[in-house]
Amino acid sequence: MKSVLYVDDEEVNLLLFKLNFKDNYQIYTAASAKEGYDIVKNNVIDVIITDYKMPDLTGIDFITLLNADNMHKPSIILSAYIESAIMQNNKKLVYKYVSKPWMKEDLQEIIEDAIGYNQENNS
Repeated sequence: MKSVLYVDDEEVNLLLFKLNFKDNYQIYTAASAKEGYDIVKNNVIDVIITDYKMPDLTGIDFITLLNADNMHKPSIILSAYIESAIMQNNKKLVYKYVSKPWMKEDLQEIIEDAIGYNQENNS
């Protein structure tokens, strides 16, 4: 089973994500970028989904940190602030941006595409 890490500082969002996708993927959740970093460091993660606006680091800062430490994975930014997230990311580290609130079917398709992208680029 493929694994997905979802990082969001709002517990309700973590719970909803896990409830929606637990049958499809091994789900890891983290309430902060630091907690997410530790999960990536200690587990096999196929796709990272992160909220853009969090108190410690933005989602893009989190992805940038992982990339700098050679732990890059296809990353999806979820945000109600899509324009800000896209403008901040001039390094092209993000696989896809998704507006909140997300639709399960749409997000599942994006996760599957990201898994496929990861497999193609690591073959």
